[in-house]
Parts: sequence; structure tokens; C-alpha cells
Amino acid sequence: MADFFGKTYRYGKKVIGVQCAKNPDLFMVCHKTAGGYKQFKPIPVCLNVEKAQTMLDTYAIKKGLEEVTHAG
Repeated sequence: MADFFGKTYRYGKKVIGVQCAKNPDLFMVCHKTAGGYKQFKPIPVCLNVEKAQTMLDTYAIKKGLEEVTHAG
């Protein structure tokens, strides 16, 4: 998804992915809400996008989450 960095996954009815936290030097796994983004609490905030994406990918594999793909 264009709103997220890297891969995104379906978690129930939500799509989760990596986005900047309120502090631009931090990254979090989150889902989109009507007012912005909400942190996905099972994965902590990270200091870089690569670490956040790795943690998300690992979580997705462990939980069997489906990757969300979008045709461009």
C-alpha cells in the first residue's frame, strides 16, 4: 500500500504495515483509522524502518497472515 513502507498484511479486517510514528525518527507497525494511524501493540516502536518491517514479517509468518498486494 502506498501509505505504508514495505509489505503489508491482513489482520482480521485491518491492513497492518510500517509507518512513521509521531516522532519522525521512530517507526511503528500500525493500521489506518479515520483519524490517521493506530499502533499495532504486539510489535514495539522501532528506531528504523528495516527493523520494524523485519518484526512485522516475522510476526506475519508466525501468525500465518496473508500479505496484501495491490496492482499498480
